[in-house]
Amino acid sequence: VSVRVPAIVLDTKAETLAPATFRIQYGELPLTVTAAGAKLFSARVIAGRISMERVSLRKLMPSFDMKIPNTRDPAALTALALQTDYRLTKKALRLTGLDLNLDDTQVRGALSVDDLDSMAMSFNLAVDAINLDRYREPEAKSSAQQKAKPPTNLPIEALRKLKARGTLKIGHAQLADLKFDDIRVPVDATRGLIAVTPQARFFGGTYAGDITLDARPAKARLSLNEKVRGIDIGALVNAAFESTRITGRGDANAVLTGMGNTDEAILASLKGTLGAD
Repeated sequence: VSVRVPAIVLDTKAETLAPATFRIQYGELPLTVTAAGAKLFSARVIAGRISMERVSLRKLMPSFDMKIPNTRDPAALTALALQTDYRLTKKALRLTGLDLNLDDTQVRGALSVDDLDSMAMSFNLAVDAINLDRYREPEAKSSAQQKAKPPTNLPIEALRKLKARGTLKIGHAQLADLKFDDIRVPVDATRGLIAVTPQARFFGGTYAGDITLDARPAKARLSLNEKVRGIDIGALVNAAFESTRITGRGDANAVLTGMGNTDEAILASLKGTLGAD
């Protein structure tokens, strides 16, 4: 780690830090941080701006002992940049005017740790567009290459400590060749009880979900109440299965519950009702 700063002017009597610029290099991570402070030995208020010039996330990850994922698009994770204002006190850290760019995706908004002791968080973020298929693992070319993956453990202890509330908005997203628009994802997580109520436009219709994960019991409980209305069935089937044999519009709903502390256990235990019109 290297830190360069032309000068630091600290007034211990006035408890102030004059505006200063810090240039930090940690491995492949270059940061420029401006800082000015007041009430440094009492309330401790430090504010400024954090900037990170465009870097390759693939080159950056080894600096943090992170494994570089194998993605379908080899150009994914090659461009990352950040600009944000910040305000740090003894109790909270707030990022405002956040402008994060990952490849072709831009994220703007605000993110806060409202209580540094409990790590309670809040956020209001807007994503312009993202193609999640770019970041998925490459498809197996043959059945011999398809290996059964071990179950993924849910981070139960982390979920029981999580306190977060906010909304994520996404203008356009693609996943498994399915396209979604005007996505809104409110999240409310309070010490093991996580509620997510996503909404989106989907194949000419609408999608609305009510997803609750309760990680407080010994075995986590998942509840799903999913509805789609007025979707173009033909377009959906064509996108998912490359078939044009079905046409029309319809509604569908699913009310399901499951239990377990791994993805495999929850999927295996899912039960409930499915309906379509």
